[in-house]
Amino acid sequence: MKKSNDIELNNAELIEQAIRNKINKKLGMKLLETRSDWVVEQIEMLLNCYPILRKYNYKTMGLEKLYALILKLSEHLEMDHEEQDDLLFVEYTNELKSIMSLKEMFLWLLLGAFKDKSHVHFKFDECVLNKLKIDKKGAIDYLCDNSYLIPLSEKKEYHFIMSIASVLSFNYKKLDPIINTILSIQKNSNKNLSLLNYIEYNRTGKNIDLHPELKKQSKRIKIKI
Repeated sequence: MKKSNDIELNNAELIEQAIRNKINKKLGMKLLETRSDWVVEQIEMLLNCYPILRKYNYKTMGLEKLYALILKLSEHLEMDHEEQDDLLFVEYTNELKSIMSLKEMFLWLLLGAFKDKSHVHFKFDECVLNKLKIDKKGAIDYLCDNSYLIPLSEKKEYHFIMSIASVLSFNYKKLDPIINTILSIQKNSNKNLSLLNYIEYNRTGKNIDLHPELKKQSKRIKIKI
């Protein structure tokens, strides 16, 4: 007999496949051919986190209904954003007590994908990243790995241009255990750093750079900003 959460897992698998197909069509290439179990897990987490998304059933609703639910959820959570060509623009104020959570970042990713955007553009005030410590980093590693960073020193702003396809194409579950251990040690040794120092210490966009087409697309968008 199937467990009750098997339906949610099937939902997550279908959503992950549909988003992959959507991104591939937009790119005009088959970048995302293999299912990402990590992405399936993040989608399953969202379906279980928010009561409004638990209503989703792929057998009766379809992806259009899911999109409507995500839009309603984004309004409820006051996820204010603007649309700029291929970008979903999100601005974080200096009232932050921690950086965005992974589930929040993934909601932005799904919202951007459903709106046919290729990137999500996050803007942070420099003072926000400077006053927060690495132990409150939330999704910063995922954001850095899949974004090109644009620091605007004259305005004291940091802009992250996150490639949606880059996040979806990298399977964090397949990281080598030794690499995971090294990363954990590095994070522990850097825990007293401010987020600003941590971001400057890391090389951003490393997952984007694995794919020439994504690298070209993201750099083109970066130049326009």
